[in-house]
Amino acid sequence: MLALAVVPLVLGAVAYTVVGGFVSMAAQTDTIGIGMPFSGKWGYDASTHPSQHHISFGGNWSTDVYAPSGTKVHAHFLNPSGVLKLSVESVGNTCAAPNVAGKTVKVRVRIDGVNVGFVSYSHLETSISLGEITNGAPLGKTKLWGYSSCYQVTGDAGTHVHLEAANNSATELSCYRNLTIGTSYAAETWLGNLGKPGVSKIQTACPAGTIPGDPNVIRQDRRTIGTAAGDWYLRNSNSAGFHDKQLRYGTLGDIVVAGDWDGNGTKTPGVFREGAWHLTNSPDGGASQITLYFGQPGDWPLVGDWNGDGLDSIGVFRGYPDKPGEWHLRNSLNTGPAQIIFNFGRGLDKPVVGDWNGDRIDTPGVFRAGTVGEWYLRNSNTTGSTNYAFQYGASTDEPVAGDWDGNGTDTPGVFRRSTVGQWYLRNSNP
Repeated sequence: MLALAVVPLVLGAVAYTVVGGFVSMAAQTDTIGIGMPFSGKWGYDASTHPSQHHISFGGNWSTDVYAPSGTKVHAHFLNPSGVLKLSVESVGNTCAAPNVAGKTVKVRVRIDGVNVGFVSYSHLETSISLGEITNGAPLGKTKLWGYSSCYQVTGDAGTHVHLEAANNSATELSCYRNLTIGTSYAAETWLGNLGKPGVSKIQTACPAGTIPGDPNVIRQDRRTIGTAAGDWYLRNSNSAGFHDKQLRYGTLGDIVVAGDWDGNGTKTPGVFREGAWHLTNSPDGGASQITLYFGQPGDWPLVGDWNGDGLDSIGVFRGYPDKPGEWHLRNSLNTGPAQIIFNFGRGLDKPVVGDWNGDRIDTPGVFRAGTVGEWYLRNSNTTGSTNYAFQYGASTDEPVAGDWDGNGTDTPGVFRRSTVGQWYLRNSNP
């Protein structure tokens, strides 16, 4: 069960060596998101915008992403539509000798054995070998290389990775997400798509409503952004006013959660970090007391009491476009496989969790952005039909759920961004 205190948690290159080859071109049937390889800035000025940035390694679009020298660069991919396999296909000099300006690592992306495309990462300091890698694997580090015509950088603020992406199709090309130049984004922020939906021209933005990053903006807003540590502001009443408590927990790029991890009736902080969960039983934050691994980068973390034992445990929602939403739940706070798996909702819905009928068991719900906000709730952690369907809120709101009146039943609410944060809470389903 969620309370107000934890929402909106509820919180120009040459001399490149290619090893390996391209398979035959085909229409795209799979899809996957390309994630920000670290927490840093997207673009520097108009010249680095994907609509016009130079393409050097056969990409459909490119951009530069910025982080200080020595920052680890990861191969982050989000919400694959099937079984994902990544491999380092080639490693070569980014620029011509003598000023090679680091290495370019080309990562091949396959889903269910089908070649979807590639993403290349340039200007890396790396000793990575060819072969299969896992999602989120480190590829190398950023470095401030010597100034040259190929790497026109004079200070660490300009240290960057040149990123290119391309579909394995001559007609359906990879598209980029139109973010804000010079803005800092967390690791794994959606940068664009490989696979479908493809576009017909190079250097083209993904069509509105087709990039899973659009609903994923909510997930992005739940991250700790802009500070080295996560700042939490908590309030003990459902009314306007100043926060009653402030604490710090987590780090830049984490996705925040909260739960009653020890069954004492008090919710305390947690964060989800690329499949790793870091939880604490202290309401004041501090060091992590529980660390476990469940889920993968791109999942939406969930917290709830799935079996009615009075303890919150973990889960993830995995959304694939054009497929049902997948729910993977676990009843214990330790590393291991999902103990409950079922489908409910659509892949691009926003998941919510709550005890909708007062039986002390949290079950699934989804918020769907139609002309207005559409809610679909179910009273069982199994595949099946909706028990409650109703409209509440605007399509751009962020859904939350909690027991606002203390009657033992969770009900909907929405958080709306305006000049101030606005909360709209409801005491019934519907």
